[in-house]
Amino acid sequence: MANRRPIGTGRAKPATRADAAEKADKAERAGPQGRGDGRRVPATLRAAAALSAVEAVAAVGFGAWLALESLVQAPRGLAIAVGTGVFVVAVGVGLGVLGWGLFRARHWSRGLTVVLQLLMLPIGYELTSAPTTLAGIGMIVAALATLALVLAPASTAALRD
Repeated sequence: MANRRPIGTGRAKPATRADAAEKADKAERAGPQGRGDGRRVPATLRAAAALSAVEAVAAVGFGAWLALESLVQAPRGLAIAVGTGVFVVAVGVGLGVLGWGLFRARHWSRGLTVVLQLLMLPIGYELTSAPTTLAGIGMIVAALATLALVLAPASTAALRD
């Protein structure tokens, strides 16, 4: 006990080249697509994150357009039209957060992503009628592709750990 220094009176150990190299190696292993623990995020999760980000941008853009158009045209149900636009923007923001979670391989992002993609399927089906056929088909294809990527074995293994 006599050899111990009081707290706060000792000097910090100088950093060595080995310490700096180890720190740089750890940061490189984490990388922009790393989880922070040295493991890489599988390509399936990165692709699902990218699709989720595209869906998020589309939803935010469409929701903003819907809200602004309802303000300009002053429909009979103004509150409902603006509320719908705000809701679609909120869903887009949620998709963006889930895309970030998938990109970082956060386990909480998988279940919510699956639920939202399953909810998009009937909405996309409803949009396949005459004036919005391409939007509906695009929504269905994106939802099915994201589901396939998130439920792929490599994604499941990365999100399980």
